[in-house]
Amino acid sequence: MNIIITGSNGWLGSSILKNINFLLKGENYTRIILLGQKDGFFETDDFFGKDQQKLKENCFKLFINIQNFEELLQIDDFLNRKLPIKVIHTAAIIHPNKIKDFIRINFQGTKNIYRYCESRKLEKFVYVSSNSPFGFNLNNVAFNEDSKYKPVGLYGYSKMMAEKFLLNQQNQEVIKIIRAPWFHGVGMPNRQKKFLKNVVKGFFPIVHPGANKRSIINVNDLSLACINILNSRKLSSNIYWVCDEPTITMKQYLNKIKNAATRLSLKPVNNLMQIKLPPGTSFLFSRLDIFLQRFGIYSMYIHILGELGMDIFANSKKYRDEFPEHIFKTLDESLEDEVREIC
Repeated sequence: MNIIITGSNGWLGSSILKNINFLLKGENYTRIILLGQKDGFFETDDFFGKDQQKLKENCFKLFINIQNFEELLQIDDFLNRKLPIKVIHTAAIIHPNKIKDFIRINFQGTKNIYRYCESRKLEKFVYVSSNSPFGFNLNNVAFNEDSKYKPVGLYGYSKMMAEKFLLNQQNQEVIKIIRAPWFHGVGMPNRQKKFLKNVVKGFFPIVHPGANKRSIINVNDLSLACINILNSRKLSSNIYWVCDEPTITMKQYLNKIKNAATRLSLKPVNNLMQIKLPPGTSFLFSRLDIFLQRFGIYSMYIHILGELGMDIFANSKKYRDEFPEHIFKTLDESLEDEVREIC
């Protein structure tokens, strides 16, 4: 078996490799090909044990721009062409330097990697999507696998286009889409560390009263879901939502972070000092975000404020029913590890 992981040095890709033994369970992978960026690329020795020397020798790191189909042809030099391919496609951009990168990477890059693999012996293609193609919840109804697309901004649009492309392919048996909300967990990038630090210090605002519902997912549990879906031979659906349960309000999430900091003796700011923004703030900023993006302007902070007070939550019952052996880590347990990481 050949396995390709895109975005393998990103937050999710690295977490997948931390669970390498689950990834390889029951399979005789002869090639593992890791596609990622040059900056911050990990050492494969971090993920393979002493008894896996042969596996390490058949693991290859490639620096390939997935926007360029011709560059993907370099993978041919490392494939065992007699064996099929399985893919976990995590590569994407959320906060770009250039707004055109949304389409170039999230949509065109997905098309390229799929078409390359399809022209070989593709057995399964697991694509990690997002809540963004569905915008905000209406009438307190959770997103599910049948929800209609309603993206807000080019990130959601680019992920929607990637989903539509995959779902329009002829060989639907090989395609599996995982829809994931806001990540949390250890090994986080700087943007998530900054979020946690600001919550603990009282610098992160809340749109009053903070009752809007948010789905989140521990990146380790998401990586295990990717592996479970990649390895499973019996799946009832092409699409699965994966998120923590139960759904949490924004106020509850911030309080849980502060409670974790208290247990670690970090003395977080008192709730009375919480920065509160008026109701309707996120609606206004989401409209401003859309307006600016039409002119090729993207601001991470405007985008975040546009989502901060909105309902964005989903139902992951289908995945949980099919994989009851997957025991999710509790949010309280995870947050202690996360806050400890930022100390």
